[in-house]
Amino acid sequence: MLNNSSKKLFLGCAIIFGVFALTLPNISSVDAGIIDDLKNAINEQSKKIQSIDQEINAIQKKVGAVQKERRTLEGDVASLQKTENQLEAEINAALKGVSSAEDKIAALQNDIRQKERTINEYKNSIAEAVRTLSANDDITLVEVFLAKGTLSDFWSRADTLNQFNVSVGEKTADLEKLKVGLNREVAEERAEQAKLLALRSEIEGKKEAVEYARGEKNKLIASARGEEKTYQATLAEKRKLRAAFEQNLNQFESRLNIALNPASIPVAQSSTLIMPMGGVITQEFGYTAFAAGGAYGGKGHNGMDIGAPVGTPVKAARGGVVKGTGNTDAACARASYGKWILIEHDNGLSTLYAHLSVISVNPGQTVTGGQAIGYSGNTGYSTGPHLHFTVYATDGVRIQGLPSSSCPGATFTLPVANPQAYLNPRKYLP
Repeated sequence: MLNNSSKKLFLGCAIIFGVFALTLPNISSVDAGIIDDLKNAINEQSKKIQSIDQEINAIQKKVGAVQKERRTLEGDVASLQKTENQLEAEINAALKGVSSAEDKIAALQNDIRQKERTINEYKNSIAEAVRTLSANDDITLVEVFLAKGTLSDFWSRADTLNQFNVSVGEKTADLEKLKVGLNREVAEERAEQAKLLALRSEIEGKKEAVEYARGEKNKLIASARGEEKTYQATLAEKRKLRAAFEQNLNQFESRLNIALNPASIPVAQSSTLIMPMGGVITQEFGYTAFAAGGAYGGKGHNGMDIGAPVGTPVKAARGGVVKGTGNTDAACARASYGKWILIEHDNGLSTLYAHLSVISVNPGQTVTGGQAIGYSGNTGYSTGPHLHFTVYATDGVRIQGLPSSSCPGATFTLPVANPQAYLNPRKYLP
């Protein structure tokens, strides 16, 4: 039993607890929905924060990609500027060559005129000597002896006739030497004139290449100044056009009725052709990694790609006749070969040179192996300056119109071939 002190303590604690209990709120009476709403609001805010963080990360990635693209574009601009400067320097060197050739031609022409005057003088001198001899031939030696008072006079006259004869012979020999020298100088003048024409043609080609490089540079500068989206959209459009063109070309060529005699295909032999341009091989012939990635409409790459700066001289891989030239961009920009040249060779092969910036030859023109026929560029479907080089069996290739599915209503004019006519360039190059 509790004593009186314990009872008093218990009673006091009970009273205090009762008072404390009366001061606490009734939990069951608080609106639990408010707490749930707060929790939901916190969760929603957390989700929004996560979403914003994701957007920030995505934007940062895009910014990084744009900055990388900008750096790439600016690098391309710098490269094209160097190309432009190099071409300008080559033009200046060629102009000095033109000036030197013109001076040499002028000097040769002066020498030729001088020799022509000397030859005319010699001819007149010989003619006079011949007339004198002819006049003296009408008088016999006996008549000369009888006409002279003394034997001394006779021998003097005979010696004069002999001197005329010797003089005519010497003049004739000198004349022949002058003619030989004149012919040599005329040949030299013609060679210098041919060199001069070649230099002028080279200058014109390089000037065109400079203008092309300048235009490409300005496009890239515009992209590098904040038009990356436009640049990317253009690139996507180019890929779409290219895919449509490749599919269209494959379908068209598979239906072509171009007979190809396998016996007409030259035996693969190294150094049958020479490399058309220096540079880096960026893609080989056939089922390359790029082709396997879905390019070329499921078909292999029909040529070899050689990367080089805009304005690099492109040379004929072998002597032959230019069968045709063209520019597919005139029908449908960015879809196909751009500026191209097709050359037929004497050994059953034909070669295509595409994506050029400048074409320096004309259809029907005969070219020699190693002759400059144009300059590398970035025309047609091309994501960077390079030369597309294709080797055909001549019997299986034709130049004709190809209705464009890339640009409905347009027609490409370009080489098309029996699919079996596409040959691996590597088999014929050094």
